[in-house]
Amino acid sequence: MNAKSLILTTLCMALFLVVGCSRNATVEALESAMVSDAAFQEALEQQKSGDLVGARESFGRIVAVQPTNSIARLHYAILLQDVPPVDPYAALANYEAYLVIAPDSDKVSLVNDRIQKARQQISKRFDESLIEDRENKINSYIVQIRELNNKISSLEKDVELGKKLLAQSEELRKEEVSRNKRLNYIIDTLSSGGVITKLPESPNANRTYIVKRGDTLWSIAREMYGDPNRNVDIEAANGIKEGEKLVEGQRLIIP
Repeated sequence: MNAKSLILTTLCMALFLVVGCSRNATVEALESAMVSDAAFQEALEQQKSGDLVGARESFGRIVAVQPTNSIARLHYAILLQDVPPVDPYAALANYEAYLVIAPDSDKVSLVNDRIQKARQQISKRFDESLIEDRENKINSYIVQIRELNNKISSLEKDVELGKKLLAQSEELRKEEVSRNKRLNYIIDTLSSGGVITKLPESPNANRTYIVKRGDTLWSIAREMYGDPNRNVDIEAANGIKEGEKLVEGQRLIIP
């Protein structure tokens, strides 16, 4: 506060004490003195020129140096409340400080209205924060559910693959048992001095095949025998009628 403003403020206070002017008149006189301050005028010019952010910073500096400067505090609170980024919490604190400093000001009604608006802004911000937090949690749950569904789908594929591998392993085991029986027969016969007149059934005899999607008797015969024309053998061994479709998972005897 410059020397001129300080003198004017002192005179107003003395006038209040000596002459007995009303408290309201004293507040107006004090605020008039504050308005004439050079720093206040500079901040006011910024506000009038449209530099609201700069004006807010200037009024904030005045309040920091002159905490009892009620009129600067009021301008600062309004700019805090109306100019982005809005800070209704700080605005509310400055409005309440104004009422303490100048309880008899003619601007009390305005300040009370502003306080109500600030509280509504705070309440709305709190509600929006709760909604945002709830939405974030819901989105997080959705992501987790999708991840779980992907894992379940992957596990189901693994289980299906495991079943197929198990079925193939069982077929290989049966073939191995049949092959061993055949070899044992040959070894036992030769060891006892006998003559093999007829070999036991080939290990490929009566094999089974699990039908896969897209299989036909023709494709199965080509895979099992290397000769697609032997589809008639598979057809006869399984009692399949002409034109009858194969079913995925169906077990066929391969003669």
